[in-house]
Amino acid sequence: MQAGGPLRVLLVDDDDAFRAALRELCSVLPGLEVVGAAAGVDEALAIRARTAVDVVVADIRMPHGGGRRLLHALRADGHRGRVVLTSAGAPAALVDTLLSEGADAFVPKSAPALEWQRTLCPT
Repeated sequence: MQAGGPLRVLLVDDDDAFRAALRELCSVLPGLEVVGAAAGVDEALAIRARTAVDVVVADIRMPHGGGRRLLHALRADGHRGRVVLTSAGAPAALVDTLLSEGADAFVPKSAPALEWQRTLCPT
């Protein structure tokens, strides 16, 4: 995060409508700036390579590798920012595993805006 600046957010989800809705939500939440949006892991890694990112929000399940692959790639590349995973229906055991592997939070896609705000916005 830039001193005094907003948290820079990268959105990663293969569902265009969800990505757009989350972008819209982030645009009205204080302290956030969406700096990129990707439909998959490779695109997300390319954006992150050229753009400073503080928070990555990623769907657990996407074609060609989902949130788990992205989480491991980000951590291996030295990303120290937050990784927030989401899904429309991930089993609790998978969520627990991903949290133990380095994800910072999980928010169901169906969560109300207030839960997204509590997870994403700086305190």
